[in-house]
Amino acid sequence: MNARMPFIAREDELKKIESLINERGTRRILWIQGPGGSGKTRLLEEVCTRFLRQLGGSLSSGIIDFDDRILHVPENLERVIAQNLGEQAYAQYLSEIQDWRKMQDAGVSPEALNRQSEHVYETLIRNFALLSEKRRIVLLFDTVEKAEDDVWERLCQLIQDTHNVFFLLTSREQPHYWNKIDKMLGKDAELIVWKPMEDNAFGELYISHKERALSFSLPSDMRTKILYLVGGSPILIDMAVDTISHNFVPEPLVNLKADSILSLSKTRREKMRQNFESQLVRRVIEMREVMDQLILVMSRIYPLDDEMIAILLNVSSEIAKDLLEKAKLRVYVKTLPDNRITLHDEVRSMVKNYIWDYIDPQKKRRTRDSKIVVEYFKEQEKKILAEIKKLRAQQNDDQQDQAQKNVHVYNGLEVLQNLLWSVREQLLDHALYIDPNKIGLTVFSRIFDEATRTYNFPYRDILLKLVEGYYECFSTEQKYEIDNRHVKALLDSGKYTKAENLSAKILRSTTLSPEKRVDMLIQYGNIKIRLGYIKDGRDYFENAVKLCQRKKMKPSLVPALNALGWSYRLLGDSESAIENYKRALELSIQTKDRLRRAWILNNLAFVYSQQARFGPALALCDQANELWEQLNFGRGLGALYEVYGAIYARMGQFEKAVGAYVHALGKFDKHDYEWLSRIHAGLGLVYRLTGELHQAERELEIAREYKIKRDEAMILHRLAHVKSEMGQSEMARRLFEESYAASVEISDAYHELNNLGDLSKIAIKEKKYDRLKYFTTLYRKYKNNWPDMTYARAEGMLLKHLADLAMGLSSRNYAVAERYYRLAFTLLARYETYQEYTVQNQLINVERHWENLKVPLAERAKIARLLYTTWKKENLSQQHPEATSFFVRWMEEAKIYE
Repeated sequence: MNARMPFIAREDELKKIESLINERGTRRILWIQGPGGSGKTRLLEEVCTRFLRQLGGSLSSGIIDFDDRILHVPENLERVIAQNLGEQAYAQYLSEIQDWRKMQDAGVSPEALNRQSEHVYETLIRNFALLSEKRRIVLLFDTVEKAEDDVWERLCQLIQDTHNVFFLLTSREQPHYWNKIDKMLGKDAELIVWKPMEDNAFGELYISHKERALSFSLPSDMRTKILYLVGGSPILIDMAVDTISHNFVPEPLVNLKADSILSLSKTRREKMRQNFESQLVRRVIEMREVMDQLILVMSRIYPLDDEMIAILLNVSSEIAKDLLEKAKLRVYVKTLPDNRITLHDEVRSMVKNYIWDYIDPQKKRRTRDSKIVVEYFKEQEKKILAEIKKLRAQQNDDQQDQAQKNVHVYNGLEVLQNLLWSVREQLLDHALYIDPNKIGLTVFSRIFDEATRTYNFPYRDILLKLVEGYYECFSTEQKYEIDNRHVKALLDSGKYTKAENLSAKILRSTTLSPEKRVDMLIQYGNIKIRLGYIKDGRDYFENAVKLCQRKKMKPSLVPALNALGWSYRLLGDSESAIENYKRALELSIQTKDRLRRAWILNNLAFVYSQQARFGPALALCDQANELWEQLNFGRGLGALYEVYGAIYARMGQFEKAVGAYVHALGKFDKHDYEWLSRIHAGLGLVYRLTGELHQAERELEIAREYKIKRDEAMILHRLAHVKSEMGQSEMARRLFEESYAASVEISDAYHELNNLGDLSKIAIKEKKYDRLKYFTTLYRKYKNNWPDMTYARAEGMLLKHLADLAMGLSSRNYAVAERYYRLAFTLLARYETYQEYTVQNQLINVERHWENLKVPLAERAKIARLLYTTWKKENLSQQHPEATSFFVRWMEEAKIYE
């Protein structure tokens, strides 16, 4: 074939497409679905040629083909689209991507990375909006059925967030995907479904053009037979006419009459069609031409460039380049934007189904080809990494002259990064084919761990899909290596239930080594806590500790004890948390694990400060500080100074607290959102406690802007207090309610309880004492959901407010109030932090409340006697002797005025 076949027919579709392109100011979607080989890709190419090359007032993307491996992750879809929005828009997009890459290098949390990823997307949409105000944007997407789920979701989001855009999508039939678009956009979206196997008129026309291209004529009865067997499929017609022009006529065209083919049942006709397809494909391979060998290789190894063609076919560079250009003319070969080629997926399937096992039953040839490309991809990986290193160095050198030059360099970096992961994906694919147990698993582990280390999380899902195709080939120990990584990937993406199910399956194995079982018990406990089952998580950590002790595994015992300490801290059991942290600390010293030791010191200091044991807390911080300095680990130091800030705030040393928080800010990258959010929230609390309310509001709004989900309830709660103290009562109530809803959503038990306390306090201030039943119900619900929680201060304050509400009821429900006061002050006596929550201050508040309600002195004395007895019984007088004077005075006042 000397020239590519011209596009024919489908004029109705082309007219509709032209009309939609010109329908400016609207968002329109046309989706054409049909079987493979029906000419959908050629339609898109014709749209580009006929309408988009000289658009003038419009901007087109070219064809974005989901058959391209690079588009397996959402970020790459965004990049490909951004490239087509113009130089300025792309430069802004690259700047945001560059920040995202810096965050990856800094090792920030998955949550912070996701936040930056959303910021990158928002930049794309913002530029999209600016451009679409002036120009019609046209986006073409091919092979949409190959889009990964998260990529498809991002495309749907893009469609929903844009205007003055025409989206033209083509795919095989995808009713589920279409239903989502239809529901989302209604009349703005239209679906066309092709039935090409029944389109004989199109087939007749295509055969005529094909004959002219080859200067060859088919007998009329043979034309009819071909149409009866393949209908209007351009790819199959192309292959059939090519094959016959080489003097080979497939058996069905020789032995059967046209009428007999037409009279066959649907099932028999389909079988005959498959037989016809197999003969066509096999005949192509039997021709032994170099082009046919290229098609054979390309069915397994793709996409290809001239360098890969030369290596795989063992031909010269000149022949490879010539083959590449000739292959582009074939109707069943796709040319990707980077000039590489790949087979149409319909032909790829035909070659795999009909050829490989026929010509290579022992898989020797396929294994040989895979070995060749594994070595090739290894070399390519090294070359790309060297190029990335070189460009990064150039990028650093360009700091004095960034603008245009740096955009060019960073674009090169992005292209190389995407090519690197495409190469690694193919490397793993063929390594698994050669030998899944040795070569394949080794390559998988290395690449997966590299993706984890560099925070390229989307690629891990692709790697897992590849290795899972060989899952049954692996031993139990090898399956653990895969499953353990899969659990980590699920955890990082917030898929806790799936992680829980997989972890449970792993733990049911009876052949796990003790070290691996400990690791998985810790993982499983972590999952349980993230799901809100803190006591269950603690139990799994305890099992991990016991196993380590039984097997005398000191290195594994350190993380197990550290995890156990964390679970006790979450449960409010500070003493048990301290005990386990101390044991972990001692072992980390014995095992010389300085990094883990430093983190444990941070944790231990924080728990001591919660108990108001500030001397030991600060001493531990000082020890951690020395270690972090020795380790030269800035993020560890930043985390430590965040603890310093919290301790000084609790001590009331607010100037030192501000200094510590500011110092912590200087240790984190500007995109390390998770830590920055917590530090600004800490500063907000300190400024509130010093009465600098506008400064507190500013810091908390900064923290809020980072949109860290797990901090949301805490930030809203602190901001509500600021608004309340500013006199903005209604705003404060709304923020407390938002904080409460957020705490329930993210299973933040501490702030769920705290918000109930503050909302009940507002009810007292507004004299809505009948809200007692409502808050009592929510409190009981909380206790049912979190039976193991013992946040003494927060629970004590809520109970005190419930008692105050009971005292204010017209029915004077003193019995309920007595019970709540006793429980409340017993808890408050055990846990004090800031001045406003001390036992003395709360007793003063109770006394004022009683005076406002004109509570009888006899009732005051009754409550006083109850609290006095409790104080003696629980030995609380030693900690809070100041409370005794209140109780005695209330009892004496009743005697005086009796």
